[in-house]
Amino acid sequence: KLKYRPGFDADARAGRLTIGDPFLQTVLYGGVDTMSAVYKVVEPKPVSKPPPKPPKSASAPPKSAPPHSKPAPPQPKPAAPSPKPTPGPAPQVAEKPARAAAESAPKSIAQLMVRGYEMKGTVSPAMTASKIAGGKWNSPDTFYTIRGKVIPGNEIDAAHIEKGMCIWMKK
Repeated sequence: KLKYRPGFDADARAGRLTIGDPFLQTVLYGGVDTMSAVYKVVEPKPVSKPPPKPPKSASAPPKSAPPHSKPAPPQPKPAAPSPKPTPGPAPQVAEKPARAAAESAPKSIAQLMVRGYEMKGTVSPAMTASKIAGGKWNSPDTFYTIRGKVIPGNEIDAAHIEKGMCIWMKK
C-alpha cells in the first residue's frame, strides 16, 4: 500500500538513536500527510510504549542522558582472579597438511627453477597440455605459468588452460 508507514522508529524508541530532525520524524512516522498537495500536520496516533527495562544494577539508579548526546562508554568490570595454571608440558599443535602444501607451493618461475623444475612446453592449438605433460597434466607436481602466475596442476580446470601457458615439470 502506498499509504502504509510504520508508526514509530524502534531504534529511537529504544534509546539507541536520538531524534535529530523533529519535522522529518513527523513526516516519516505519521505526523505529516505527504500524500496531499499541501502539507498539513496530522497528529500521530498514540502508540503504546514498551515497558521500561529494569536497571542492570540495583545499587545505581539509571541516568537520563540529555537529548543529542552519545551514551557513555561501558565501565570496565573488575577482573576476577584467574585460576593458577596447572604445571605440565604445553600442548603441541600439529601443522595442517593443506596449509603446509599451500605454503610450500612455488609462487614464481624463479622458485620453480630453484626447486628443479624445467619448462616442458607452451600450450598452443597444436600442443595441448596432455601432449606436453601426458597423464600428469593435472598432477600437483605439474605447474602452469602465465602472466607471472603459478598454478598447480591439481588446481587448474582443463577448460581454463589457455594458449600461451607454460608447463613446468620436475627434471
